[in-house]
Amino acid sequence: MDAWSRFWKEGHFTTFGNYFAAGYEGPVKEWMQQLKPLLSPPVERTLHITELCCGNGSLLPFLIEHAPQFAYTGIDRASVQLPERLEHALHPEKQSANLLANSNVEQLPSTLHNADLAVSIYGIEYSDLQRTLASLRQHLVPSGKLFALLHHADSVVARLSRRAIAEYQEHDMSAVCGALASISEVLDQVPLSELKHNPRAEAARELVNATAARYLGQPNNPNANAFMADFVSSSLRFFKLLREPRQAREYFIEELKRETLAALERHQQMLNAASDSETIAALSTHMARTGWVDVSTTVIQNKEEIIGWQLSAQSQS
Repeated sequence: MDAWSRFWKEGHFTTFGNYFAAGYEGPVKEWMQQLKPLLSPPVERTLHITELCCGNGSLLPFLIEHAPQFAYTGIDRASVQLPERLEHALHPEKQSANLLANSNVEQLPSTLHNADLAVSIYGIEYSDLQRTLASLRQHLVPSGKLFALLHHADSVVARLSRRAIAEYQEHDMSAVCGALASISEVLDQVPLSELKHNPRAEAARELVNATAARYLGQPNNPNANAFMADFVSSSLRFFKLLREPRQAREYFIEELKRETLAALERHQQMLNAASDSETIAALSTHMARTGWVDVSTTVIQNKEEIIGWQLSAQSQS
């Protein structure tokens, strides 16, 4: 399973996971406010809205709240699924939603209804932008609009991802997972009541506890290693599985390793996708030359922090 399919399978609404458990809030939702005038056309009709690299429908909570009548299609190359909470929140007589999982945004399906509005929130920059935008232009109505929020190379998100990558300690991850495996193996040989008297299991437990103390012992320190603190916190859940079968314990350890490495990969992918001003200027020029009009790029900030790039444009009338 790829890093993003793994992430969306957990049921997240946005790329920021539990930070926005019910949909985007704060500066991202403020950025979305500019879409509101487009969601209530003067003549009542169904708006066709496409979200590119949609995850589990990150735009949908906003649409359900502000768009009275729409047909939403979300497209993502990962294995995404419409959360039941969003499905139940739709007003079925006037609002519909469909996710196209495992689909290539760089070559949109011919069956996709031409959209009045296309949106991407920290998404299309993970694709080949020139190919994606060329394909999208063929799937917008005349004068159809595009609004995208893209990762910025100097944003707070990029800074946090660089920090996470720097914080990852492979030696400690391997040591903790090895210690958990040792405890699991001992449990196959002795009853749980005897575990604390087994030298091998006790040494493994002490290693896990010492590592946890090192990374979790400074909760108020802004310079503490947050990435490894998350890993260690997750690893401690193993001790709730001591009464479970060996297969369950082994699966937990393997999933712990896989998810930690997947999180690391997502941070790296985000950095690879983030654009500086030169890259954005080149993209804007390319779009103007290939049939887009009213192309605009703007740095979006919240107080003194950069949130990302806004890219807006529309198809020719």
